[in-house]
Amino acid sequence: MMKDHLNSMTHLYLTTFMVCLAYVSVACTWAWTSPVLPRLRQPGSWLPITEEEGSWIGSFLAIGGIIGPLTSSQMLDLIGRKWTLILNSVLLLIGWAVLGFASNLKLIYVGRILCGISLGSTYMAAPTYLAEVSDDSSRKILCSTMEIAVATGLTLQYIAGPYLTYWHLIMVSSLLPLAFLLIFIWFPESPYHLVAKKRKECALKAVSWFRGISLESAADQLTTIESAVEDWQKSNSGMKDLFKSGNLKALYLTCGLMIAQQFSGIAVVFLYSEPLFIKSGTNLSPTYCAMIVGVVQIFSSTFALPLSKHLGYKIPLIYASVIIAVEQFVLGTYFLLDAKGSSILKFDFLPVTCLVIYVFTYSGTFGPLPWAVMGEMFPTNIKGMASGIVSSFAFCLTFLMTKFFTNVTNNFGIYSSFYIFSASSAVAFFFILFLLPDTRGMSLLQIQDILNKGYM
Repeated sequence: MMKDHLNSMTHLYLTTFMVCLAYVSVACTWAWTSPVLPRLRQPGSWLPITEEEGSWIGSFLAIGGIIGPLTSSQMLDLIGRKWTLILNSVLLLIGWAVLGFASNLKLIYVGRILCGISLGSTYMAAPTYLAEVSDDSSRKILCSTMEIAVATGLTLQYIAGPYLTYWHLIMVSSLLPLAFLLIFIWFPESPYHLVAKKRKECALKAVSWFRGISLESAADQLTTIESAVEDWQKSNSGMKDLFKSGNLKALYLTCGLMIAQQFSGIAVVFLYSEPLFIKSGTNLSPTYCAMIVGVVQIFSSTFALPLSKHLGYKIPLIYASVIIAVEQFVLGTYFLLDAKGSSILKFDFLPVTCLVIYVFTYSGTFGPLPWAVMGEMFPTNIKGMASGIVSSFAFCLTFLMTKFFTNVTNNFGIYSSFYIFSASSAVAFFFILFLLPDTRGMSLLQIQDILNKGYM
């Protein structure tokens, strides 16, 4: 019986692996700057850059990320979920090629923007595709693999980056989207999109292939899909519906969680891991410290699903905000004492310890859960549009964090940035405690009821 179940799930597991490969591919763009920027700043670099120029290299990825979700929300319906993901991979390969052949700083900026568009669009397209091809019993656990895949992509850059040249790192990074492109092109389209495009026979074959069932059994499941698509098409709405009472509450709740997520300092850790450890003066090699952070993130990401399954979203986020606020305050104090010339050699373990605690806490809570909350807050008729807006807003915040981190650090000291992260997490604690509803055990309809009727 178990063997039959595994056989029926083979194609679905393979599909999940390919979607994870898409996540790993774009996640590499996040951490690429961590090993690359210190190398470009070294004397004799093939392209010497200032710290200000380095901050632009980091932040231009987020500018592309702002564009990606907005374009993806249109492309998902226009060309389909599958071809949007394929187009993202082509764009990512072009972005890596531009970075590889760049002869000046402007071309590096262009390459980073292209990579960012692919990143932002993949964050929209990949979960949509995976959710639509999965069956009800496996959807939640399969969709939870996102954070593990992202952590894997980051860790690959942390591990390979210090030992590869600038060009070799780009070549290795390009192999991932190339592999995805060559394999995924043979996979079926989402049955939901095929039904929406009146391609019922193709949709039937797709359901049969993904679920590992006969065409007769697939026909029963296709009826449910057709009903869902019909309801969605009838209720398809415009921008004005986003500002209705319940939807407006969902918008400020999800945007508030994105502010809490980004102002906890995650973009700084992703993009500037090695530079951060260099500034900390720790005895451990900054390269090894970054590797440790990456491995911890992979390990911690596996806790997101069981944590949310048993405790919901609100309770883990409350505890995480407290832990992050304390950890970032301690780290800020360490850098403050260092700036004032105090003897902190006996505390040189603090930067690594604090960042490991932060990454462990973030990867199981603030990383995946705001996106999960976004997925259940909006009704079907505006979910695509609302998700695109919230995702682009998140990348706007990422841009602010990555661009102005170095400015704040240079003008006010690195400790100021970490005090800001700490204060933001403290504010997030009260926001989550008093405003975010606890949706454990609720259906999507019940969540819409409490948003429209009020819960405060």
